[in-house]
Amino acid sequence: MGKMRNSILSIALHTHCFCSQFTFELLGS
Repeated sequence: MGKMRNSILSIALHTHCFCSQFTFELLGS
């Protein structure tokens, strides 16, 4: 269970970073 939760957390973190970078690029242009 802990392993699965950690995996979901990792995916969520990567998604958040990707969205933040995308938004930053969008605002920068």
